[in-house]
Amino acid sequence: MPEDTPRMGTLFPCALAEPFLERLPELPPRSGDAWTRRYRVLTVGMKAMGSAGALVLRRRPDADGGVLLGVDYDRSVVARHVCAVRVEMVFGREDPVTPLRWSLHSVTRDPDGNPDPLTEYAQDAEVTADHVAITAHGRTRRIPRRGLPAIPNWGLFASPGAWPGPGSAERPILLLDDMDQPKPARLACAGKQRVLLGAQRLVSEREIPLERGRVWRPEWVWKGGRAAELTRYHLTGDGVVPYVFYTDPAARVLFAGAGTEAYALEAESPSAEG
Repeated sequence: MPEDTPRMGTLFPCALAEPFLERLPELPPRSGDAWTRRYRVLTVGMKAMGSAGALVLRRRPDADGGVLLGVDYDRSVVARHVCAVRVEMVFGREDPVTPLRWSLHSVTRDPDGNPDPLTEYAQDAEVTADHVAITAHGRTRRIPRRGLPAIPNWGLFASPGAWPGPGSAERPILLLDDMDQPKPARLACAGKQRVLLGAQRLVSEREIPLERGRVWRPEWVWKGGRAAELTRYHLTGDGVVPYVFYTDPAARVLFAGAGTEAYALEAESPSAEG
């Protein structure tokens, strides 16, 4: 492997998450129509990122030729409680980016897994060519699309193959932040870079010759890894915490970071049941 090929962990903002990127598995050249991807949810600190939970995406075709995307998001909050969010999105055959509809349920669970009824929240959404209708607490709010693709946060992870490529103009979108906060945003490709994936940080013994004899000194070194060409994307906009995405040639999001939260891919299985 060329010595000048950088590790993925040297790219911004991946450096803070490098211990988690070491675990990135070797992935198949392409994903099928159905898959499950598991991401480690990371919280961003000054010098490193720590594990805060898990994000699981399950994609499968539906009977009408569209796609179903299930989202399980579990994040640690206070006193060993967990915020558990479950989303089901339905995408049509013609548009892999904007869902036709979705349903969401969230609740906070105590350390024994018991839900707190006071924290429950449910939401249903229907998307038309003109607006997004979001119903919660018995009220419906209609958000104008103004001709833009309407994409909820986690829906972004399922559609990199439809994002603008290198040299293409940035794409305006309507980001539905936290699934219901409309924010005009711009999705842009920032280019490609060849990096090493899955390099391991190991202890090696280095020989140090002395005037008489020699000694061995342990030191950290990086070993192995496999080369891949990653594409970097930026998501920005008024009121949008800037996102950085890195995708592989199969259009999988390997890493995403925004503000104090990041996601690192841990595993992919070739079914929607894994």
